[in-house]
Amino acid sequence: MRQILRIFAGGLMINGNKLRKINMKTGIYGIHNVKNGKWHVGQSTNIPRRKTAHFSYLRANKHHNQHLQLSYNKYGQSSFEFMILEEAVENMMDIRERVWINYYESTNPAKGYNLDSGGNLNKHHSAETRSKMGRPCTVWKRLKQSQTAIAAQRHPTKETIKKLQISQKLIYAKKHPFYPQDYCNSYKKAKFH
Repeated sequence: MRQILRIFAGGLMINGNKLRKINMKTGIYGIHNVKNGKWHVGQSTNIPRRKTAHFSYLRANKHHNQHLQLSYNKYGQSSFEFMILEEAVENMMDIRERVWINYYESTNPAKGYNLDSGGNLNKHHSAETRSKMGRPCTVWKRLKQSQTAIAAQRHPTKETIKKLQISQKLIYAKKHPFYPQDYCNSYKKAKFH
């Protein structure tokens, strides 16, 4: 594996030397915890934007990877380095991501933060799967439409509004002893038709 590391190491950290700064967009990146040596390996077609997204979610305590989030909370941002591991063309990124995940063994919770073996960028859903994924939204829209229609039919009548006003005044009168009693009695005798 060391040979692969040297062949594809365009700016990699080798023998303690730092990587070069981010100046390209497509490739494989790593987030390294310098305190415990664990890695998270990922791929992106826009690495600077991906770096910003990762650290924004981590700072907001909303990162999707709970293992990485807990480690970030424990050690702080200064313990994490973001590195470009390899520049890669888009059609090779799935394979190269798997290679780096295997190299760092980052799916092993003792050695890394990856939740799966990687290689999901070029994953496309079948037409059947897409239709199943869209179905809940359609059902939700129909439910909202029916709720709106029912709510439109439930406008209280003038009679109901008058009854509610009278009942509220009676409740208020019971709670407040200085409210005029003759006023309450006239409402109690009032007819609602």
